[in-house]
Formats: sequence, C-alpha cells, structure tokens
Amino acid sequence: MNFTLKLTPLLVAGMLVILALVLLTLIARSWRGSRTGLTDRLRIDAAVGRYDLWLELRGASYRRRRDLRTELRANLNDAAEQVGTGQALAALGSLRQMAAEATGGAVTGPRWSTGASAAAGALVVVILAELWAIATWVSAAEASGATRVQGSLPLFPGSLVTWERVNGGLSIDLDTGWLVIAAAAIAFVLGSRPWLAVSRHRSAGPV
Repeated sequence: MNFTLKLTPLLVAGMLVILALVLLTLIARSWRGSRTGLTDRLRIDAAVGRYDLWLELRGASYRRRRDLRTELRANLNDAAEQVGTGQALAALGSLRQMAAEATGGAVTGPRWSTGASAAAGALVVVILAELWAIATWVSAAEASGATRVQGSLPLFPGSLVTWERVNGGLSIDLDTGWLVIAAAAIAFVLGSRPWLAVSRHRSAGPV
C-alpha cells in the first residue's frame, strides 16, 4: 500500500462536504413519509439503529434486517402520532429481546456488517497510530538538516517513509507496510465470525 501525503485544505473540505451530503441523503430516505418532528425522528432512528445492531449481532441476514427495520420504523411513526414518541418508545421494551425473538432466540449466522465495521475501526486506529509515528519520524528527519531522509517506522513492519525538501516545500511518501491490512483483516474475522456460516451449513444437513 503506497500513497503520498499531499492533502490540501480544499480537498479535505470537499471530502467532508461529500460525506455530509451522503449522510443527509441516507437520513432523509429513512424519514420519508414521516410527520413527526426532528427530535422525535432522531429518537426513532436511534431506536431502529439499536434494534438493527442487535439483529446483526444475532446473524440476521441483510434482507431480514431491512424488512424488520422498515416494520419497526412504520409502527413507531404510527404510534408516535397517536400517543407520542416517548410512550411509543417506552412500549417497545427490550430491543435486545425483540431481536432475539425475531431470530428465533439463537445466533443464526455470520455478522458481516459488524465485521466490516470492526475492520474499518481497526483500520482507522492503526492509520492514526501510524500518522502519529510519521509525525514523530518527520520531526526527527527535519531536525537532521538533511534534504532527503528515508527509513522505516518503529512498530510498523514493512513501512517505508521518504521525507524530502522539494521546491521550498516538503514531500512525504509513505508505504504503510502490511500491519494496516493485517489489523483490518483480523478485526473483520473476529467481528463477522465467518465460521458460523460453516457450522450453520453443517447443522442444516443435506437437502
């Protein structure tokens, strides 16, 4: 994995704007047709999100989770208009228990989206740690007074950093090494538990 750290403030701002627009679009889709207020919609979405998480942790398929999310959101919207959002949410009881009942009380399969979230989290943590290591390394390279310094980062096997003064500015090239990918892969496996797909297939037996 190789890249050059040449991000400009304008590029970063553009990325943040795009991310914000994507999030707003996703939220707007879930609110379509709802007549509740902003605060109530946020509370309903939070409850639906927690329910979806419990379903995911129990291995419910994406299609099954989507249908159950849609059903719960519609029921909550209707109940909120009749008795208020607070009472509608209170009447739900335990979302964890609801998820268990919806999946038959047993973990049914791998948790792919949980694995993806775990991998993304591990990726962010490792990259942030590596960026901190780069900052320390670059400070030492700059203090050396040399025009070009190349070396590896401590604790990051296979990494390679090149620091160079170019036309009055700085250029930093980074090869992150294999730890970034390894951490994401391990987190994905531990989070998704793919072996459940094998055990479920075996328990099902021949058709």
